[in-house]
Amino acid sequence: MNMVHTRLDRNFLTKASEITDQLAEQDNALLTKRLIVYLAFAFQYNWDEQDLFGSRTLQVKKFAEAYKLNPQALRNPSPNPSQLRNKTRQEVQEIIEQDQLAITCPGQGKPAWLGRFDNAVYNVYNYPATFTKPGKTPEGINTSELHRMHVLKDVKKWYVNKKGQSVYEYTLADSFIRNTASYFAHIDFNLFRQLTSMQEVDAYLSLELCKTIGLYSRNQLQADNVITYTEATIDLLANRWKLAGKPHAPGANPFRVWKKRINEIIASLNKKAGYTFVELSWRKARISDVFEGQPVFHFPMTSPEQQQMVNSKGVNQMTLERFDFFLIHFLREHFRGQYPGKFVNLDDFDKKFLDYMLNTKIDVANKKRIVFETYQIIYRRHPASEHYESAYNSLPIIASDADRHIRNKVRLN
Repeated sequence: MNMVHTRLDRNFLTKASEITDQLAEQDNALLTKRLIVYLAFAFQYNWDEQDLFGSRTLQVKKFAEAYKLNPQALRNPSPNPSQLRNKTRQEVQEIIEQDQLAITCPGQGKPAWLGRFDNAVYNVYNYPATFTKPGKTPEGINTSELHRMHVLKDVKKWYVNKKGQSVYEYTLADSFIRNTASYFAHIDFNLFRQLTSMQEVDAYLSLELCKTIGLYSRNQLQADNVITYTEATIDLLANRWKLAGKPHAPGANPFRVWKKRINEIIASLNKKAGYTFVELSWRKARISDVFEGQPVFHFPMTSPEQQQMVNSKGVNQMTLERFDFFLIHFLREHFRGQYPGKFVNLDDFDKKFLDYMLNTKIDVANKKRIVFETYQIIYRRHPASEHYESAYNSLPIIASDADRHIRNKVRLN
């Protein structure tokens, strides 16, 4: 099975298990997580169609295709729609009546968010993950800053027929896009879309986070291109993977119960991947350990991950490709705002955008500004003058490859 490397906001990986706690039902949380990962994948591989104004179209059928789900099952009513929470009986009845009117009489009524897929979209928009960032006051006092990971900037829904089939138009939040450019981890979307339980999803996402931490901690990188991660304790995994709350026989040793289940989850992930995603060993307990052993994860590095490490010429090929991708994205957004209403259709827009990139004499100041800002996002530092000039002067070369980035498609098995 081909790997489909997808960049995902690392804040989401950090808070993935907590999203379950924010939502009332396991079904809601699982579908919500699948949708967040799908939106990152769809952005990077142009899976959802984009219109002249930069909005994208989300269709139940395409989402179901990606995850091999039954689209009709996704359209079925949610057992507990988030939109109806804390509503009076009268308010609920009015929402339902307006929804039915919108289905039967186009141009009237107001579509509601009552289906299972509706509910996932509603949750992604309304329940952003909260996380903290360390900071300092001007006097040097440590602070803790609250932030929210917004995925969707806006979203709207309408019905396309009287059977109640709908489409959704959405725009991704700028912060979500920028974090997939700089503060991200790679996941394999082809593996992720095969995971069917909350335990597997939480386990996989947390392991990818461990792998990313190990990747950037050079002291954990072995000579044989294996990332070893030793900081996860069995009780921490039991909590994050929702093993701690599982009932077991009276008198059973929790360590042995958890160890058995963790071994089973790792074996299942590797089997579904079709390659060795992670190897698991167990070290003996130290004096300070509460439990009689702790897990040690070994992640064989894939070829793209090996490329992510700086090669012998000091060129990070994956980072260069990521720079090109996001530079094109930010230039397209600027170009769209610079010339609103000047295009016949999307093909006309793409053609004129490529001409704009190739023309080195127009909008020079803005192009340089966007190159500078993109460099800061990707590399997290101000560019040296020679790197900045080199990046700007390469715009015509990037433009010649822009069509591949714009129409970058991937085949899912």
